[in-house]
Amino acid sequence: MNPLSPSSLSKRALSGSSQARGSPSRSRPYKKPKENRGQEKHCSVCLEPVKEQEGAAHKACTVASVFVLFDGGKIRVQLKRNKDTRKFSCPRCSNQYHSSVEIQRHAKCHANASLQSNSRNIPTISSTSQPPRANAPSPATETASILSSPRASLEPITAPSRTQRPTPDTLQTILLNRYGLVVNTTHKVLICLGCQAAIDPTAVRQHFFKNHKSHTTPLDLQAQLDTEASTLYPDITSSPFHPTEPVDLIYGLEDPVADYLQCNICKHCFASTKSFDKHPCSSREATWIKTSAQRFVKNFTSPWFAVKPTETAGTEESHRWASYQSQQALTAPVAYTPSQSDDFRVLHQFLRNERWIQRVDGLSHEELMHIVSYSTQDTAYGGLHYHVNAFLTSAQSSLDEPYIRRAIGTRPAEEQDTSRIKFHRDVNKATLDHYSRTIAAMISFIHRIILDVDTTYTFPIPGDVTTACNDLFQHFSPPSAHEEARLEEDTQEGDDVEESSGSSEDEEGQSSRQPHLRLQLTTSTTSTTPLIQTKIFTLLFLLFTQLPTNDFRGQFFTPIYHFLLLSSLRKNRAWAAANTITHTIAVVLFTGRLVFSSETIRYAGEHNVDYSSAFATVEKYFEESSGAIMPRLYITKRGFTGLHSAEETTFFFNAPDLSGTSAIIDDTMLHLSQIKASHLRAMAEIENELNSLTFHASYFTLPDDTFVHDSPRDRSPGYSFLKHTKNIWNHRPSLIQHIIESDTLFAKFAYITPTGSVSWIPSAISEHMKSIHDLQMKFLCAIILSYGEPARGTELASHLLANVSGGSIRNFFVIFDIPVLRASFSKTTSMSGDKVIYRIPLPRLARQFVRFLAYLRPAFIEWQKFLNPFMISNAEYYLFPGLYRPLNAHDVSKVLASYTHRELGLRMKIRRYRQYMAFITSCNQEVFDVASSYSGATHDQFGHTAKINVQHYGRDFRTPEGTNFSSFISAARVSGVFHILYGHPPDLLQRLEYGQGHIALMGGLGG
Repeated sequence: MNPLSPSSLSKRALSGSSQARGSPSRSRPYKKPKENRGQEKHCSVCLEPVKEQEGAAHKACTVASVFVLFDGGKIRVQLKRNKDTRKFSCPRCSNQYHSSVEIQRHAKCHANASLQSNSRNIPTISSTSQPPRANAPSPATETASILSSPRASLEPITAPSRTQRPTPDTLQTILLNRYGLVVNTTHKVLICLGCQAAIDPTAVRQHFFKNHKSHTTPLDLQAQLDTEASTLYPDITSSPFHPTEPVDLIYGLEDPVADYLQCNICKHCFASTKSFDKHPCSSREATWIKTSAQRFVKNFTSPWFAVKPTETAGTEESHRWASYQSQQALTAPVAYTPSQSDDFRVLHQFLRNERWIQRVDGLSHEELMHIVSYSTQDTAYGGLHYHVNAFLTSAQSSLDEPYIRRAIGTRPAEEQDTSRIKFHRDVNKATLDHYSRTIAAMISFIHRIILDVDTTYTFPIPGDVTTACNDLFQHFSPPSAHEEARLEEDTQEGDDVEESSGSSEDEEGQSSRQPHLRLQLTTSTTSTTPLIQTKIFTLLFLLFTQLPTNDFRGQFFTPIYHFLLLSSLRKNRAWAAANTITHTIAVVLFTGRLVFSSETIRYAGEHNVDYSSAFATVEKYFEESSGAIMPRLYITKRGFTGLHSAEETTFFFNAPDLSGTSAIIDDTMLHLSQIKASHLRAMAEIENELNSLTFHASYFTLPDDTFVHDSPRDRSPGYSFLKHTKNIWNHRPSLIQHIIESDTLFAKFAYITPTGSVSWIPSAISEHMKSIHDLQMKFLCAIILSYGEPARGTELASHLLANVSGGSIRNFFVIFDIPVLRASFSKTTSMSGDKVIYRIPLPRLARQFVRFLAYLRPAFIEWQKFLNPFMISNAEYYLFPGLYRPLNAHDVSKVLASYTHRELGLRMKIRRYRQYMAFITSCNQEVFDVASSYSGATHDQFGHTAKINVQHYGRDFRTPEGTNFSSFISAARVSGVFHILYGHPPDLLQRLEYGQGHIALMGGLGG
């Protein structure tokens, strides 16, 4: 090969296996390279050649940690290898290396710099309030590139290339921007901005899977890129030619390094005279000149090439931040769909198993809800419920035969463990009117689907049902205003509506219980019923007797099931509560029983047979084997009402003593002191990780004497304590601003696009987000293990950080400068009334969590907008958001089991740990009784209960709605007692009693 001719960079070079060689020497024999290079042994970590005696990998590529020296040996820092990428990351720039030797060489190349040299006008914080910063390097403003050997001097580089606007030959599309890729049209290479290297365009997804595991990619990513490349950048190659003359700086590659030695023969560049003398051209009369150099791939064997010197400085820090803010302001707001969390314990799991959620996936709940709505003011269907009411009233009054009541009360055999006689019960007039409106809504819904006007939801309806429905509405006309007023008066009597399904389903079935007295109205549905009621009966009978066929199969074979589905929808992709859905099912079942009773009575009278023979004609519609709607509805209703807690299994514990601080689990004794030790380890680790994730910047700290403000009763949408204007972080730069304004961090996480806007490097921010999420899960486990009896997994996964518009109030408050978690629900809420559950972590841990939420959560949200916009709602509102999907109870239990196995040597899922803490509580019950007791007798002088006092008298805005100061203190003391049982100082109890001198005063009066 002519040494002056350009040589291409092979795929092996892109994978780290190429070598740079010049022409053979004339004065010494040329050593022919081995033919069988494919059999050469390569390191399992860096893929570079490795000697046989070194084993499977270089020793430098396998050490877990390494000490590096910065600023001429003045600063010594220990770096740990990333478990995912298996690389060491330089804390002062974006470079990463497999080899510990290379990272040590690289560290020596950084010019002396200190944090003070790059400081901005930030509010100062006393050094005593800063977190420990042992082994914490000061961020530097210079960026040094990797060197193959240490050198004494380097040409300073004013700013990393990514702080500059790309060169004109840089191409980036929306798809490339999504994954942090650019195309250099001159050299026809695809460059990964995260790696700062050219990559193989035919193996992009493999590259991300190997080097950027935190950034997930779709299965068809390669196909998308291939399709786009065929039209926009068709000549892209995996083997770029090695430049023989100095070229313009290639944007996206690692920054050029000065003072490299370029050979005048092969045009390759070398780091030092020592490496220059080793290459083949040195045996000839080769000379060199100093130049700046770049390379396509960051590995030992990729050749360096000369680049032209550039004096273009990077964009100013303030200009970048202003540009980014303007850029965000111009972005059109997107109506993101709120993320729905899979509830592994209650409603959502069942809805998903029943295929309800999948049925409306991608459809707007708001657009579907109007299809099943019903109003008396409706010009097309208003007044229909009066006719339905008349039919139901007539059918109920005619049902005076006990045998029919028992017969139509038949349930599927699996619903009850023991067989009992199940009477059908009557309901009062007000309840019957309420039921009539639901059935009128169902009939109106079917007619709307038949008309297929202004609806995005359609399904096939049998021809006989369609005919009967059209026939009904041909004979129906809405009542006039005078008739409507008269009918409304007739229905407004003194009866109250009976409670949902309990009145008609759950409490009937005792044989000794007599049915309610029937209403004395019409007694025949065949001779005196108006024509419109006959049409209603015909339609309902066809609906309840419809059976699955080849054309109509599955759970949704009948319009009734579609009605149940859409009537359960709520705004913002929410669903009705389970007891609301069971109530609707109960209404439909009640109506179905009356329809079959009417048919039984009609058939017996028309054919002059007994009721047993008459019921035999419709009996199959109550049998599960028939597939009819009645047994299906019973089973569905049972599913909603029979959802069991994930914690239903009981564990039994033993203890070695009477201390109440230990228990034996799986032949292993778990003492509370062991959990205390895990708390201390966790808080130390969390402090270091918080410092690292905030780049050791002093203004991302939260001094102990800083008061955290909150407005517990602020119910405005999206509000959380983070938005309180008095809090210190709202008057400091955010982490996003700090990254954008720092040249070093900007080069690591962002870049200037060809259009001049600021964009993020997906691989870099996804890795940082993964670290933030991992820290969040460590917080979650430490909080569960520290605040006492933990909440259920479902409750923890659904805890809210901010108020949801039109939905729930948040669960995380900072009350009296004490971070607290308030229970989102309780199974005993209806019984306890004004009793509210508060759980308070260890004060130091809670303080760290506030710091995490104040400084890292906003960056997490900002990056989710870029990477996973469908997760924005989850990140903004939930206390513990997911990374790629919402967190659920199973995730909480799984991560706690892994954490406790690592820290305590026992796999403790949330269910087991809840019962362990319940055992500890029972052993120390007297202590908790003393700590949490307070008297409600003082409220007796007002002539009302404590609950009424909280709701209507002496309103206290220092605590969330529904509580007052006394109830908060009483509930919070429980967590304080747990802290003492663990062996921690009584910090929380002391804070709760601060200023409560009147308690001691009362004690003194008693003495």
